[in-house]
Amino acid sequence: MRNLIGGLVALVAVAAHADIAPPGQVECSGKKAGDKCAVDGVAGLCTASKCTRPDYSKGPPPSYREVDCVLCKPVKKSARSEATPLMAAAAGLALLGGALALGRRRNRAGDRGRG
Repeated sequence: MRNLIGGLVALVAVAAHADIAPPGQVECSGKKAGDKCAVDGVAGLCTASKCTRPDYSKGPPPSYREVDCVLCKPVKKSARSEATPLMAAAAGLALLGGALALGRRRNRAGDRGRG
């Protein structure tokens, strides 16, 4: 009896998990490929893709079939937009280094004139 109950619980859990939509599908529900969307606050575009769906036509457990679907895919930043903060940090460090070197030079020149 325990095995029967355990088997039924497992079967229901598998069926329930199989019916969960893939990430990004809900965000593009009713939209077409190319429309704007967002997943977890990240901007993206609805993109034509392939999804698997349970097929109970042959009874449980289900087999799976591939169907066309539209998923929200995050838009990747261009290499230029990722490099900009790095370039700004490098320029800031270069300016800071130059200012320190110039300050040391002025201090040494001032020490020579006092002696």
